[in-house]
Amino acid sequence: MSYLRDFEQLYLLEQMNIGKVLSLLSVAAVVMLASSCLGTEDIAEPSEYNLVKSCEFGAPVVAYTSDLVRNAQGQMVEVRDTVTYAAENFQFTIDQVSRLIYLRDSLPFGSRIDKMPITITSAGAYGVLLEDDGNGGERETIWSSTDSLDLTEPVRIKVYASDEVSARVYTIKVAVHRVEPDSLVWHKVSDSFSSGAVTGLTRTVVLGDELVTLAETDDGVAVYKNNWRNPSAQWSETLLGADMAGAVVGSAQVFGGQILMVDAAGKVMASLDGISWSETALGGSVTALVGAVTVGGVDNLVAIVDDGGTRRFRLTHDGQSWDGDAGEVPEAFPVGNFTGFELPLATNSSQHRLCVMGTEDPDASINDTTSFAWYTLDGLRWTEMEGASTLRLPKLTLPTLLHYAGETLAFGSGDSEKLTRLFTSEDYGLVWREKLRDARLDYSFEGRTAYSAAVDGDGWLWMVFSSEDGRSDEVWRGRVNRLGFADAGAGL
Repeated sequence: MSYLRDFEQLYLLEQMNIGKVLSLLSVAAVVMLASSCLGTEDIAEPSEYNLVKSCEFGAPVVAYTSDLVRNAQGQMVEVRDTVTYAAENFQFTIDQVSRLIYLRDSLPFGSRIDKMPITITSAGAYGVLLEDDGNGGERETIWSSTDSLDLTEPVRIKVYASDEVSARVYTIKVAVHRVEPDSLVWHKVSDSFSSGAVTGLTRTVVLGDELVTLAETDDGVAVYKNNWRNPSAQWSETLLGADMAGAVVGSAQVFGGQILMVDAAGKVMASLDGISWSETALGGSVTALVGAVTVGGVDNLVAIVDDGGTRRFRLTHDGQSWDGDAGEVPEAFPVGNFTGFELPLATNSSQHRLCVMGTEDPDASINDTTSFAWYTLDGLRWTEMEGASTLRLPKLTLPTLLHYAGETLAFGSGDSEKLTRLFTSEDYGLVWREKLRDARLDYSFEGRTAYSAAVDGDGWLWMVFSSEDGRSDEVWRGRVNRLGFADAGAGL
């Protein structure tokens, strides 16, 4: 029986050897399958030894721009400018999964990136630049991590590990803004919104989705409307009834979801659409509507009333009754056509500041060389923002004051002023400087004296002109480019 036991042991040993062979074959098959699944760009198994660890510009970014500006003689001349940005201002992001190296934001407009040094730190032994070989394939060019690259198009690099076999391919993408973000670009919307009927003063306001222009015409007060979200070259026109004849269009203010306007008798009229008007209960002694300011969490409209020959400020929270005390109006305070804005204080967001400008009384003994903005925190007590004599606004006969694209802006016409001049203030109207670059009014506006402006919900600044001196009643709108980046997509 011993020979049977020897036979069984031999058989078991052979089975064990066969199992080991099958196991080895299985492992080999798995390895071959894994190798076949690797992309043609990554050779062998990518590892920590062929990773790109960091990427940065090896030199400052230089942007070249040119612009047209008006010189001291009033001539338009081209000014070229070069701006240098430190390399550390731009941080690359490395996506190891997608093998993508990119900047989160585009470089400034005018940046030159056709010969840009880039410093890349990797765990690999060396890198190569992948270039088109002209035959539908790619060739590898030995490349130093500090070499200059043409980044106007995506660049592909391959990083080899020390074994010179395993490698990983990355794509570097750098975008440059195609337009100057802070430039104010203008477009004409209508050649003649009223067919020449509007020749006098206008007031333009935004009411919901509509742009509403109240205008003086030879036939009375007319209302022109358009949808600011999807503007048409044709405006709807409605001539108001005889009861609105003589209404002061320059007094119109939006408050509480409606338009309020003073009529010829000093009564305050209200409208939800600019077409149908009804009298409020505020009486018949109102001379102007100044603007709205939030006091103690309550929105209030500030008005000026004639109290027996004395001008006084009054507040209303509902447009139907006066609230609290009255404040006396300073002698130098403007008399009408008020424009302005309300913003919370930087130091206390619960308290608001209302800043305004308006036309001045030509009979008052007021400085005739400069214009000033005024501000209030409660609507009753006002302060004239009289800055240094060398940093004031020029005299503007029809000033417009607004807060737009994060800046306080003012413009207007005058005996010696051109409407194309745009002024900016960093302290809400105390110190002014003329904007000579980027955001400006269109040069075709020069010489205009009858106009109104409004800002819609998409950041468009509208300019509505009356017919005057042989010039048509055009409508323009402009927007600072960066306000439209979200609509148009990245890379603008």
